[in-house]
Amino acid sequence: KMASTERAVVLDPGFNTNSSFSLNNNLGRISLSYPSSFTPQTSQHLSNSMKAPVIATNTPVTAAAAVVATSSSSSDSKNSGWQQEMLMERLRTKSAVLRPLAEATKGLRQTILNKQHMMDGNDRASMAICLDDLQQHIPITSLEAMVERLEATAKQLGLKFTSSTSAVWEVYMSCDMFYVEVLLDRDGSTRDVMVEFAAESTNTENGELAQSCPELIDCLSRCDFKQFTAHLEGFLAMYTLTTDDKKAKLRTQYALKALETDLSKLFELAQETISDTYKLVLKSPVGLLIPRKGGSAMRLVYFVSPYELLDVAANSSVPLTAATAHNNTQFGQHVQLNIQSTTALHKLQLTTLMQVTKGPDAKKLPSFSGLTASNSITIPSVFTLKLPTPLPLSIALALRIADVTGINLHDVKGTEISEVSETCNSSSYCSLMELIVTQASQGLITGPPAADKALYVSLPDQQHCYYLTTHGFELPGVMVSSIPFSHPTHITSILMLLRAQAAFNTLIASCVRPNSKQDADSSYMFEVTSLSHEYISVTFEHPQDESTATAELD
Repeated sequence: KMASTERAVVLDPGFNTNSSFSLNNNLGRISLSYPSSFTPQTSQHLSNSMKAPVIATNTPVTAAAAVVATSSSSSDSKNSGWQQEMLMERLRTKSAVLRPLAEATKGLRQTILNKQHMMDGNDRASMAICLDDLQQHIPITSLEAMVERLEATAKQLGLKFTSSTSAVWEVYMSCDMFYVEVLLDRDGSTRDVMVEFAAESTNTENGELAQSCPELIDCLSRCDFKQFTAHLEGFLAMYTLTTDDKKAKLRTQYALKALETDLSKLFELAQETISDTYKLVLKSPVGLLIPRKGGSAMRLVYFVSPYELLDVAANSSVPLTAATAHNNTQFGQHVQLNIQSTTALHKLQLTTLMQVTKGPDAKKLPSFSGLTASNSITIPSVFTLKLPTPLPLSIALALRIADVTGINLHDVKGTEISEVSETCNSSSYCSLMELIVTQASQGLITGPPAADKALYVSLPDQQHCYYLTTHGFELPGVMVSSIPFSHPTHITSILMLLRAQAAFNTLIASCVRPNSKQDADSSYMFEVTSLSHEYISVTFEHPQDESTATAELD
């Protein structure tokens, strides 16, 4: 234990040759003694635990402090260098036992390729999606690349793939019910694409061979494999039965083609009396009919929103023509004609049912035969009108459609639609207003459109604010994606009900503009109330009088 006048000096770790030394200066004499076994390691240990060996001195405090400062500065720098050297030595020792990078990479690759490696189902699906996306963006610059892409497409859809070389490269993509033959030139360009169905192959001896498909030729010429795949999926959708019986599958194709023939004849009859395209959409029994093209199903356009006929950039209206609807597959609100398998048996037509008769005024009138044993067959399939996007549909209209078709209607979740009370207590149904607002805002506005939820609309010269109120009556609705039916006459009634719902949805959706400026002070206030899909009441501030006015739409 040191006295108050004693001071410590840090010992140089490299100093271990003598057992004592003396330091003289004009301030006094300092003597240091240490055991002969003292080593640099001992110095380091003492430096960490005691900071320095203790010495006795008879010098004044100021002289000892000067010596301590000089010795500490030199010792700290040497200790730091010695510690760094020890650290590097440890790293060298550790690196000697690590495997080279090439050897580690090889081991990792062997582990991945090991057959015992089990990949999770979700990971496999994600990998398949990534590979498909990568393949879609690889440019086609050679014959080999085109053949490889066609083979990948066939495998994706579960089709058989074969190829042969002759004057041109022939590629076949087939299943039990049809085959697609692609003729390629040596540079990879598409010369022709022919499609032959199993139902038609039995007549090849009479001269009916595979027919060229311009739609598929156009897809491959543009290397649009996404659309090409959609056409092939359309071919597969014509055979919905899961049975291996080829004849049973052919019946679904016969039924679908017979229905398409009847609807085409009915549309041609409507065109004789209705020349305007817009009137055809709203007045024709089948709307504006777009026939099947390749694998694209027949489309029936039953409603066109006024917004679709506006060109905002050019500040002008767009004329509605048949070519506009034919060239744009997303134009207007429409349904696609399909057939799908069911668990229940349904009677479907095998031949055309429509006949044309002339009335007393020589006007042509269509009539349809009923389903009998001679013109129909009972199979576990049903015709469907498929909506490209789910439609918010009121429960009242859904039940009326079910009454027309005699087939229960289901929502997008597969739940059967049934009668509900006026208060809409069933958890399976939502407010129709809520469904329309959510869809129109693309999910940006959710929840029930209560009276305290303002919907703002910015117009060029005005600012509007709408409140959708119920006054205690909630109009129930569901989301519907397809409508089943079994007879051609059902389509006319279904389209009339869908038009009514589409008009209602368009009016309510016009109040939904998520990106509009929200300024209540400068907005005109409107209250929108609906008691059914056929009646809308709008109450608003009178622009001139200090009162309210009401507009009723039905």
